[in-house]
Amino acid sequence: MEKRRQKILEKLRSEGLYPVKQLSSLLELGEPILDIAILASPNTRGLSDFLRMLQDSPLIPDFTYYPISIEGASAAKELVSALGKANNRAHQLIVIVRGGGAQGGLLYLDDESLARAVASSKLPVIVGIGHSEDKTLLDYVASMSFETPTAVGREISQINRDYIHSLSELEEKLDSVFSELLSSFVSNIQSRSRILSAYSIERMIKFDHQKLLSFVRRLNRIDFLTDNMKEALNRSRKNLISNSANIMNEKTKWFWLNLKEFRRHENELSSRIKNFEERITPEIIDLERFLMEKSRDFKKLTGYFSSNAKSFYRWQRERLQRYIAEIRSINPIYALVKGGAIVMDEEGKAIVSIEDVKIGDEVLIRLSDGSLRSEILEKITTKKKNLVKE
Repeated sequence: MEKRRQKILEKLRSEGLYPVKQLSSLLELGEPILDIAILASPNTRGLSDFLRMLQDSPLIPDFTYYPISIEGASAAKELVSALGKANNRAHQLIVIVRGGGAQGGLLYLDDESLARAVASSKLPVIVGIGHSEDKTLLDYVASMSFETPTAVGREISQINRDYIHSLSELEEKLDSVFSELLSSFVSNIQSRSRILSAYSIERMIKFDHQKLLSFVRRLNRIDFLTDNMKEALNRSRKNLISNSANIMNEKTKWFWLNLKEFRRHENELSSRIKNFEERITPEIIDLERFLMEKSRDFKKLTGYFSSNAKSFYRWQRERLQRYIAEIRSINPIYALVKGGAIVMDEEGKAIVSIEDVKIGDEVLIRLSDGSLRSEILEKITTKKKNLVKE
């Protein structure tokens, strides 16, 4: 058997189908598991163990059940057919499960056509055949292989649980980062407000200070010229004694004229500073009031956004729980447990109307503890409470 298995694997390798890309964990899918195709024999322990473990998942996935025979001469053919149907639908992955059974039942899984179908599947194929010691050809060509169906269900439940936990951590980090950004924004506004309120006054004072320095330089120049004139008078007082009185009067008059001009500019400067202060003070007060109002509005908007985000998250979680409860209520598997039955035609399609069958057709009635094969003898249509026989 091992030589035959290796021969099949070498043939698949030559065709580029082997080795397949295997997954070390379902986390590599990058998303929660929400849609599964289940390939298993009906009413078996392996199927019930797998479904029981799925119930522990906080996000119970949708699943489509493809009933097949996992043992017997037709097992490989039915598996290949079910794999083809599953690949034509938008599932996330395909799960093949089988409970414990006879060792000889594993021989039907070492089939070349079955291995080729699994290796070329567009969807990841997960295998849990219920034997920890023995391997089949499926364990080599599947994306992941588990010892039991219970282990497969536990892995899917854990992946979905980790995804919900990561969403909670992301919400906490988002709230923390948003609070830090808000604090930084408020601090930046306050800092720019202080700079704005001081910038214009400082610039005006600097400009007027430069004008004062200019007048001081002019006065110093007058003093310097006066000293020079005194020295000149001392040197030539003998020759200029008759003109000294006129010269001094002219210089004194010139000095007082410049002194009056300086005082006039000084008064003008003081008046401009006072007017500027009177104009800028209300503007500063209005600006501070405006910034305070905008800061309060921003805090309200932040609180409103945070509250709505949490409410939206709670609403989505409640909605998801309602969907889960609704899916459970319409699950055909649960209908079987509660005493119902599933009627299917020869191709395994569910019959929902009497128009789907004809008299003489054979149908399969699946119950919780087995199946019944029946023949349609007559069809009775219910219309307006009147019974009409065909």
